[in-house]
Amino acid sequence: MSEWPNEHAWKACVSLAGTVGSNPIPSAIIFFAHIMPQENSYENFLDELKDALKSRDPHKVDEVLQTIHSGWLDQDELDDLEEIISEATLYLELKEEEYREMALVLIQEREEI
Repeated sequence: MSEWPNEHAWKACVSLAGTVGSNPIPSAIIFFAHIMPQENSYENFLDELKDALKSRDPHKVDEVLQTIHSGWLDQDELDDLEEIISEATLYLELKEEEYREMALVLIQEREEI
C-alpha cells in the first residue's frame, strides 16, 4: 500500500480563505465604480446608503457598504461615518429594524449639519 494518496490534494493548492488579498482586484474596483462615482464620494456614499436603507434591500445595502473598501473615502471621512457604517452593518447582519432606523437618523443628522 502506498504511503501517499494517488489523488490530487486540491485543498492544499487553493486557500480555503480565498485567493485575493486585502486589496480589491481590478474587476471589483470597476464593479463598484458604477455604484459610486469617486468625486463627492462622501456625499454620494451617504445618499446611496440612505436609499439602500430606505429600500430595505440587504443586497443593495451590502453593495454600498462594500464601497468603503474602494479607497475613495479618506480616513477622516471614514472616522466621521463610523457610527453610521456600524449601524448599517448591524442591520445587514442581524436584520433588525432598530439598526436600520438608527442609521437613517444618523444620516439625517449629518445632512442637517
